[in-house]
Amino acid sequence: MVRYRACSVKNCKDKTSTRHTFPNPTEDPERFSKWLEACRNSDLFNMHPHQVFSSRKVCDIHFPPAMKKSLKQLTIEAVPEQCLPQQLNIEGPEGSHSRSLPVSIPDQIEVSAEPMPVAPLRNVDIQTLEDHYEVASQVQVTST
Repeated sequence: MVRYRACSVKNCKDKTSTRHTFPNPTEDPERFSKWLEACRNSDLFNMHPHQVFSSRKVCDIHFPPAMKKSLKQLTIEAVPEQCLPQQLNIEGPEGSHSRSLPVSIPDQIEVSAEPMPVAPLRNVDIQTLEDHYEVASQVQVTST
């Protein structure tokens, strides 16, 4: 049975494409660092480089075709460049090629607005609501 390894790129949901091993940090530290930066995954920076090299992978979708020797092998200069966090991929005419445009997306978005008036709930079983919906961790109940 083949063991599934999650992609190291932050928020990557791919579960099917080929996985590639990080460059050896001893033999190619510059390229190893580029891979770490491209992944935008803070967990990787908290690991020893050789632990990343031996246990973490990056999926094939993050490498353009020009960086691939074959289906399972990358060129010696390959660095993840596409479908990365905080990038927007745009298809060229007739899908001939794609290019990445940097887009700044904040990790957290703050929203402030005035509360909307809501009719009070009467005779509602809170447990039934919790069983069927995600309920916020704090519920403020007021009686009128």
